[in-house]
Amino acid sequence: MHEIINEPTNKYPDVFVRNLAQKHMEDKQSVEGRWNSSITSAKDHQKQQFKERVMRLYEESLVSNSLQTSNGNKINTRHSIPLSSPLSVIIAVPDAVSHERRLETSYTVQLGAQLKSMYNLRLIRCDMLDYCRLKTTKKDNKILFEPQRLQTLMSLYSSSLCGLVLLVPKRTRLTTGDIKEEFASVCERSTDFHFPSFEHQLSSIEDCLQQANQVRSNASASLDSNSVTSKQSDGSLEDQNLCSVGDFYVSRHSNLSEVHIVYHLVVNDSALRSSSEITSRHASLFGLRNILKECCKHDITTLTLPLLLTHDMTEEMTIPWVMKRTELVLKCLKGFMMEMGTWGTNRCSTIQLVVPKNLLDQTFFQLADLVPTIFREPRTVTLQF
Repeated sequence: MHEIINEPTNKYPDVFVRNLAQKHMEDKQSVEGRWNSSITSAKDHQKQQFKERVMRLYEESLVSNSLQTSNGNKINTRHSIPLSSPLSVIIAVPDAVSHERRLETSYTVQLGAQLKSMYNLRLIRCDMLDYCRLKTTKKDNKILFEPQRLQTLMSLYSSSLCGLVLLVPKRTRLTTGDIKEEFASVCERSTDFHFPSFEHQLSSIEDCLQQANQVRSNASASLDSNSVTSKQSDGSLEDQNLCSVGDFYVSRHSNLSEVHIVYHLVVNDSALRSSSEITSRHASLFGLRNILKECCKHDITTLTLPLLLTHDMTEEMTIPWVMKRTELVLKCLKGFMMEMGTWGTNRCSTIQLVVPKNLLDQTFFQLADLVPTIFREPRTVTLQF
C-alpha cells in the first residue's frame, strides 16, 4: 500500500487503487478485531482471578477470626494456601503523551456572612486528561505504575471521592477526533476490576437516554397547545440518541490516575468557542450547577472542571475574551457554592479550575490575579508582642 501511494498517480488505474484500499481497510478491521477480542478475554480472565483472590482472602479471614475466638483470643499463625495460578499482571500501556509544564495557584476562600464556609480553589494550567492518565515508569523491562494509582484506589470506597467534568458533544457514541474517544483510550490502558468498561457504561447510558428523550417529547407535547409548536418540538428530538445542551451523564472508574467519577457535560462546542459571549442563563452553566449539586449528594469532595468551558485554545480566544469568560464562570460558580449549604450535609470543599495547556503564561497570571477579586480570602492577623 505504501509503495502504491508513493508512486505517480497515473501508474495504477483507479479501480486497482480503490480495490487495494478496500482490502487494506478490511485487513485493518480484521486485525483490530482480533486484538480487541484478545484484550477483552485477558481482562475478563484478570477480573475472574481478582474475584477469586478476594473471596479466598475473605474466607481465610473468617476462619482466622473464628479460631481466635474459640482459643480465647490467642494469636494463631496460619499459613495461607498459595493460589494455583498467580494474579495476572494488569494490562498497562506506557503513556507516550508528553506532559507540559504545569502552572498552579492555590487559594483558600471564605463564603457566607454569618455562617462562613471555607473552600479550597486551585487554578491549574494543564491537560484535563492528565488527571485520568496513569503515570508509568519502566524498570527492568517492566511497566510500573506510580504510587498515585494506589492512593486513588485506597479512597475508592471512602467519603472523599474525586470527580472531573469533561465537555462532550451531544452524541453519546464515540466519534473520531473527539475528546471522549481519547478518554476512552485512556480507560482501556488498564483493567478496571470494580466497574464495567467504559463502552459498556455508554451502552447503558444510551438506553436510558432514549427513555429520557421519550419522556421529554411527551411532556413537551402535552404542554404545547399549539400544534405547530408541538411538531417543532417533536422534530428537535427526532434522533433519540442525542443529548440536550446542559445534560450530563456519569461514568465510574477505578483505573484512572486521580479521579473516581467523570461527569460528561454536554455542550455546544462551536457556540462556546465563538466570540459571542454567553450569559449566566446558559444551559452549560446550569448543567455545571446540577453537577455540583450531585457532588454534594454523593461525597464528591474534590471536583475538577474546565474554567473556560473549553479544553483547548483557538485563535478566536483573545485575552479580553478569556478574561470575560473567566469572570462570568467564577461569578456563577460563587453563586453555586453559596447554595451548597441547602443541598446536603456534605459539600464539595475543593474545586480545581483547569485552563487549557496552551494558554500563555502572561494570561494565566492575569487570571490568577482575577480570582481574589471575586472570591474573598480570609485575612491573616499578625500579632506583635
